[in-house]
Amino acid sequence: MSTFRPKIRPRARSAKSCSVEVNSFEVTKNYVHTDVASVERIKSLAAAELAERTRAFVVPTLISSTDDSNTWRKMPDIAPIREQFGRQRAEELAQQIGRALGTIHTELRLPATARFLAPAPFNQQTVPIHGDFGLSNIQYQASTGDIVVLDWSTADWLGGTFTLAQPEVDLAMFLLDLFYQRPLENATVDAPSDLARAFLFGYTTIRPGGLVRLREGTHHVAHLYLRRARTGWRRTLRIPSLVRLERLLR
Repeated sequence: MSTFRPKIRPRARSAKSCSVEVNSFEVTKNYVHTDVASVERIKSLAAAELAERTRAFVVPTLISSTDDSNTWRKMPDIAPIREQFGRQRAEELAQQIGRALGTIHTELRLPATARFLAPAPFNQQTVPIHGDFGLSNIQYQASTGDIVVLDWSTADWLGGTFTLAQPEVDLAMFLLDLFYQRPLENATVDAPSDLARAFLFGYTTIRPGGLVRLREGTHHVAHLYLRRARTGWRRTLRIPSLVRLERLLR
């Protein structure tokens, strides 16, 4: 398949590329840009096909779409993965998430209409990415034990609508969310180093040798990750949790 250059739009940091409406049965995203709606629609359908084929994770069912909106069926009995990490199966769940991401990077099949290459420095040895693989987009379904992966649009703060990038983009997002404690956020993750090692181990069972550029890639993503925050938060770059992440990556 051919590869297309991404459409990179400068956006104000406070701007939202979409709004979300939730009721008891559905979740609807309304987008500012129709191309973002289209790409997430295509990625979500491709991911659902992969999830059905591999059983490595679950994706909510897309039930309707317009040019500027997508609606998914709301899944019952799911909870943020951050809450599950405080329980006994934490490292096992982290490995499961790593295997799910490895499967996405290895087997996600995107049509030519949804293959957009990331800008430098994320445009070497690329794979299909999730694009926003933070803890808020990973849920746990207690009734089945499945990992549920939400929100298949690329994070605004990465700088563009792209679907092909170095795998470190997704890996780094997950690791940074494990270690970085946001101001005023009550939920913390215990033993993030142990969870990070379990996550990376699970990932390498699917993609052996897939961590070669992890340290460098994480530094690039961390710069963008922290730059999105308000000025007063930037001094938290050297808080002890991020220092532990740096030690893990050495």
